[in-house]
Formats: sequence, structure tokens, C-alpha cells
Amino acid sequence: MLPSKFSLHNGCEIENRRK
Repeated sequence: MLPSKFSLHNGCEIENRRK
């Protein structure tokens, strides 16, 4: 997997958990 895609996915997951 590309680091860019991984970073984006991680950010989405973190934001979702923060909500």
C-alpha cells in the first residue's frame, strides 16, 4: 500500500474515533 493512502486512511480513522 502507498504511504499516502495509508496516511489518509489513518487520518480518517483517527478523526472518526475522536468524534
